[in-house]
Amino acid sequence: MNFIEVPKDKWPKVGKDPEKVWINKKFMVQLMNENGNLRLSINRVHHKIVKGYKIWDSGITWDELQDIKDALGYDKCWMVEVYPPMDLIVNVANMRHLWLLPEKPIYGWKNEKI
Repeated sequence: MNFIEVPKDKWPKVGKDPEKVWINKKFMVQLMNENGNLRLSINRVHHKIVKGYKIWDSGITWDELQDIKDALGYDKCWMVEVYPPMDLIVNVANMRHLWLLPEKPIYGWKNEKI
């Protein structure tokens, strides 16, 4: 999965500026810095029309997220996806968010051969 880095003058103009933006023919990925916590925000580049609104296509699989993470140089890093309490959900777009962990967690599956 190959990505190209998007020049800053071509970045989306929505909310807080990312640290970096990458794109390929299927996905756009934004590296965000939230008070020192890094997050990959991932969405498909293709849109569909739902009830008259143009929205990003959904359905990003676990395998695609892992491939994106690895392709952008985070293959040795642990990342997590967060599912907050109902009253704190922000659901404004078909995006997935992977948060970079500062160290290996005590939980999670590990290949004991490594």
